[in-house]
Amino acid sequence: GQLAVTADALTEDSLHTAENSQLPLPISIPVPFTAEAFAAAVNAGRAHQKEIDELLSQLLSRQQVSTLEKFTTLFDRLTQLCQSLSVGPVRYPCAVAARLARRIVAETKFMAVAAMTALVKSGSLSAGKCPGVLDFALKARNKDLFDSCIVRLSDVDEVEFVRCFRAIISQPTVFGEASPIGDGVEGAHPKESAFHSVFRLVMSASWNEGTLVAALKQLSIDETVQALEYCLSWVDMYSESTHKRLKKKFYSRIPSLEQVLDWIGMLVDAHFSSFVLAADSHKTILHAHNLLQQQRELYEQFASLQGLLGHCVLRKRLPQSSPQVGVYALEVLHI
Repeated sequence: GQLAVTADALTEDSLHTAENSQLPLPISIPVPFTAEAFAAAVNAGRAHQKEIDELLSQLLSRQQVSTLEKFTTLFDRLTQLCQSLSVGPVRYPCAVAARLARRIVAETKFMAVAAMTALVKSGSLSAGKCPGVLDFALKARNKDLFDSCIVRLSDVDEVEFVRCFRAIISQPTVFGEASPIGDGVEGAHPKESAFHSVFRLVMSASWNEGTLVAALKQLSIDETVQALEYCLSWVDMYSESTHKRLKKKFYSRIPSLEQVLDWIGMLVDAHFSSFVLAADSHKTILHAHNLLQQQRELYEQFASLQGLLGHCVLRKRLPQSSPQVGVYALEVLHI
């Protein structure tokens, strides 16, 4: 067997400072182990950490690394070392990821998009440690990186997001032409624009509602109506299908009906007075009112289905014999 041990727990002196990786050095040693095997494992871990620190020093130096090719070569070596110290998918030390991401965002000679994408997808980076990561993805016109930031970074700044969101609405082809959606069958489904694709992921993510409502005030009334109409299209889809079927159709993350309704509420809260004053938006608001009224009436009817809800909660089988059937009441749902 193998036992994972950290060098910080085994030595009196810290193997690295706050300016370096701040990650306790993981080593694997045989169980049971001898003093020689233990010493060899610690020395191997120290050697790995020393090389990581040297690579980081080079990657952060603009004098030593001034081209994308050299940056990529060193970053790939860093990835290999971190992979050798990880169990499962590669994980970069958080402090290392943050410093590299800030260097990538600040670099003016080249754009290390692949390296930034790897850092974001590894889960080792937080948006708070690297301001401007969404702006970088938009500047690079890389949808994979932008989507990864929305999905993997839980602390994306709402103001920065709305600023980028406006740019995507105003430039529908910023991430290229519309791409097909669906379950892999060619020609089976229409194409999805970059705006719709990004907004679909945005609605499925977690946000601070109060901060987001304040940030959404940056949207113009036309942009807000466009976003609201897309939300309403999801309510329409949910009225005709299920979450499971929609997820299969889009073959990606989709928002729940609850999340869609939350977004409708936030958009209306952010621009309520504008909706009232802008005559062109009245049709959209009326559509939203009708859909939400239908949802409210449907939920009210569900309250009368106590027997059915009890079966769903307890997961009991429906009665099969006649004596048992007699003790059940008939419950009707009007759709």
